[in-house]
Amino acid sequence: MSFNQPEDSGFIAEHVFDQACQGLSRLALETGQRESKFDIRGEAQNRYLVISRPLSIGPSRQRSASPTASDSAEEAHDIPTDCADIEDEDDNAAVHHHPASHTSSTVEYQILYSTSYHVPVLYFFLRDMPAPKSRTIDTVYQYLVPQHLQTEARTVGVMGGIGMTNHPISDIPCFWVHPCNTAEAMKEILNSVERKSSPVEYLLIWVGIVGAAVGLSLPKEMIFGTDFK
Repeated sequence: MSFNQPEDSGFIAEHVFDQACQGLSRLALETGQRESKFDIRGEAQNRYLVISRPLSIGPSRQRSASPTASDSAEEAHDIPTDCADIEDEDDNAAVHHHPASHTSSTVEYQILYSTSYHVPVLYFFLRDMPAPKSRTIDTVYQYLVPQHLQTEARTVGVMGGIGMTNHPISDIPCFWVHPCNTAEAMKEILNSVERKSSPVEYLLIWVGIVGAAVGLSLPKEMIFGTDFK
C-alpha cells in the first residue's frame, strides 16, 4: 500500500502510521498535556507511540483512574482460536512489580504498526503494581476496562479481544487488544465521513475505538483543538 491517507477500507500504510504517531505526539505537546506522557520510540519506519499515565491503586480502590473505567473484574477473557492462535504466557511478566519501594502504579500503552493486519495495534503494561494485587488479565478488567465495554471485550467486539502475547519488539509478555476487527470498525467510521481523514484523525478515531476499551482516552483539547487539514 502506497497511499498517503488512511484508506476507506480501514487500513493505513506504515509510513502514514508513522506520520500519525509523530503528529499525535506534537499535538500533545501543543495542547500542553501533563497527566499523560507521550513519547516516540524506534527509528525510521519502525517508530511507535508510547502513552503512559498514572494508575491509582489502593486499599479502598474500587474504580479505575480513567474517567470511563470499570468496577471490579470478573473472569479473564480468552480470545477465540478463530481470531488468533495465542499461547498462554506467564501473566506475572506483564506486570512489573518492585516491592522494595512505595511508588505509584502506571499503565504504559504502546501503539505499534502491524504489517500483517495493516492497522495500529495496542500493547500495554501495568507498572509497579503493589502486592497482593492479581497479576493477571483480571487486573486489566478491574482497573482499565469500562463497565459498559466489559461484555463486548469478552466476546471479541469491534475493538477485538483483550489478551496476552509477547511484545513484538522486546518479546516480553504483555497485554494487548487483538486487531482482528480493527479494519472493519475503522472502515465503518471512515466511510461515514464525507471527506478524507488525515493520518492524525485516523489515529484519534482509532484511540476512541480501541484505546477506550482499556482506559486509554485523549482529552478533548487534543480532539477538537487543532485543525488537521
